[in-house]
Amino acid sequence: MYNYHENTYITQDIELPTAFAYNRKLDMIMYNPKHPQYECYDSKYALIHELSHRIDQKEIQSWSNKEFQVAIQQTADNLLNNKTLRAQIEKELSDDGKYSDNIAFHDLIDALTKGKIKTRVSHETDYWRNDSARSAEIFAELSTGKIQGEDFIDEGFLNNLVKIFKVMIYGK
Repeated sequence: MYNYHENTYITQDIELPTAFAYNRKLDMIMYNPKHPQYECYDSKYALIHELSHRIDQKEIQSWSNKEFQVAIQQTADNLLNNKTLRAQIEKELSDDGKYSDNIAFHDLIDALTKGKIKTRVSHETDYWRNDSARSAEIFAELSTGKIQGEDFIDEGFLNNLVKIFKVMIYGK
């Protein structure tokens, strides 16, 4: 795999409507230190997340992987329809839960359920109408979680999704 960390441009843009973003057209990661939520972000997490979007865009293209799409939908259906699992995940996302402060896990659950399970990190409902955006967010959170050694990668309900993610990355 290409050495993305060595060849990625990162630039400040105080007009950026978000704290961090990967701009596909310019092929660079951008950040806005004046954004009201900038201080809420862990910069390391945010940069890994945006770099993961770049890798996905340039090399993986998760939105076109049919197995990944099926795994996303199966995982989402399981999360939304299995009342015991849903209650467990909602508890783990709560203020005193295992993943209360884990931005990556919150964003992953938001993407998987298209906002149907409320999390601290969320996108507008319209954002989830685009399945490519959904795939990109899920890919970026799995990538960020893997790179940072996050526990949620080992959650049983994610097994099939993580398995296909690893095949996309490592080819096996």
